[in-house]
Amino acid sequence: MISVSIRRADPACGKEPWIEEYKVPRSRARRVLDLLEYIQEELDPSLGWRTHICRDTCCSACWVMVNGKRKMACATVIRDDQDSLLLEPVSDSPLIRDLVVDFSKGKGRSGS
Repeated sequence: MISVSIRRADPACGKEPWIEEYKVPRSRARRVLDLLEYIQEELDPSLGWRTHICRDTCCSACWVMVNGKRKMACATVIRDDQDSLLLEPVSDSPLIRDLVVDFSKGKGRSGS
């Protein structure tokens, strides 16, 4: 199992951000994208993240912070020795909800 901690927030509700923890079977998690899909489909359908993505680094819609580093969820492979991950929204764009940000008002979708 991989322990996945996700910083969640919903500014529309005025609630303070919180960390939600999930356990994902290692067999279902090759990339960060796989973790997010498993969590939303099997554990918590309320998780907000960009689900309409190309799955192959073309659209650049899946930027998230992975253990404090800006990464694309579709391209970030989970190492065999990783037992836990912290996922957060990118901080250079306004937060919409959970891992969803407004790329049109921040740095954009590039990794720089």
